[in-house]
Amino acid sequence: MLILWIVIILFFTLIPTPESPKLQETGVDKILHFGAYTILGLIGQAAVGFHSLTIGLSLGTVTELLQYLIPHRTVEFFDWLANVLGLGLGIGAYFLVRKVL
Repeated sequence: MLILWIVIILFFTLIPTPESPKLQETGVDKILHFGAYTILGLIGQAAVGFHSLTIGLSLGTVTELLQYLIPHRTVEFFDWLANVLGLGLGIGAYFLVRKVL
């Protein structure tokens, strides 16, 4: 499941699309980044434990930097920040759910 979710993130963050600027103007892209990495944090923590933090930070950083090379994509600090915050929420939610259950 973790590998599948990483592939989905790679696909949607690295394909060139003219829709990207529209999403950036409305801020919807930040919500998408946050949501994708929240799910990554949940799945990653369940699958590989503490390594989910390293995987998520690496994936978020590398994909954001690679977008510099892709038409209609831009490198944005706030996209990366949304990735990190979502990852943290996902990992935290995993521990909260484990504690409750």
